[in-house]
Amino acid sequence: MTAVCVNESTTRTPSLKDLRGIVEPSERDVISILVLHIAMRNGVILAEEASTFLLHTAALQYFPLANRRPLITTQNTVMKLTSAFTRTAACLLRDHELLEQLNLLSLPINLADLLDGFLLASLTRDVSLRNRLLANPAVEKKYDSLLGALVQASGGSFERKLAMEITTDFQDSKDLSRCCYSTPGKDRTILPFRNAIFDRHLAPVHLRLNGVS
Repeated sequence: MTAVCVNESTTRTPSLKDLRGIVEPSERDVISILVLHIAMRNGVILAEEASTFLLHTAALQYFPLANRRPLITTQNTVMKLTSAFTRTAACLLRDHELLEQLNLLSLPINLADLLDGFLLASLTRDVSLRNRLLANPAVEKKYDSLLGALVQASGGSFERKLAMEITTDFQDSKDLSRCCYSTPGKDRTILPFRNAIFDRHLAPVHLRLNGVS
């Protein structure tokens, strides 16, 4: 992957201004699109993996951190995918020209919540979870817009939308209208302090600090 850092430049990646049509665009969306575009072009991420990753990115928009408590955490089924994504992202984020372009767009800052490995792993193996997400209008609209941006970035050479799969399980069918990963029973304190300087960074990931200093 070192070669990717050396050979890839913003002149070979799509212009950030050309990534139009993303619903509620953010820095996370832009970086995810660029990383997947480069990684697919270099053959380190498959089209189906990229499509699953975009559903994961769409879900991050609407899942507060407190709701992301996976039931199964013992299997890392996406180690290769997450490794390829993070190493390519690290290369991009060291590109000062790209970062300057990104700053000019004045998008919500949420790169701290760029990747949730547990959620991504769950999506790759849990058909009912993918169905519930794709059945949620907000998530589906966001996912479609991200997919469209990746198709645009790839010059129309990529199109691999995840289709909803028919489920025979009554409970899964009954719950398709819900968008739920793992709902906590009560609020959890993640950071036991408050400072206004953190507010703009925590807002995109739906975190708030309590008033105890």
